[in-house]
Amino acid sequence: MSFNGRRKQTGAAAEQAAAEYLERAGYSVLFRNWYGKTGELDIVCRLKDTIHIVEVRCRKESSPVDPLETVTKKKAEALLRTAGEFLYVHGFSEDYVSIDLLSCRSGRDGVQVVSFLENVLQSSSMFL
Repeated sequence: MSFNGRRKQTGAAAEQAAAEYLERAGYSVLFRNWYGKTGELDIVCRLKDTIHIVEVRCRKESSPVDPLETVTKKKAEALLRTAGEFLYVHGFSEDYVSIDLLSCRSGRDGVQVVSFLENVLQSSSMFL
């Protein structure tokens, strides 16, 4: 399998592990891989009255880099733009939105969720 094929396969496994983790924690997954004109959202879910937009990051167990450290300023800005587009398209208010990061590690035993951080990205207005 090619590098890109393995990368997509690992990404899909990470997003599956993330969705299962969130569901076990009581979240209702509304969308996976939501595509808009400005980008993609990995997972959109709901917990009580709050919409959670979850960016999933994954690295190999052997990587010295924390998966959360791979969120660049450019990625954060794109995530905020796409979140704003999602909220606009689906008629959700910004008042009850949390943009979250979930990190995973992949290895011989599959993909494991390492951490989940809520409400890590904010903007005065997501409708950029």
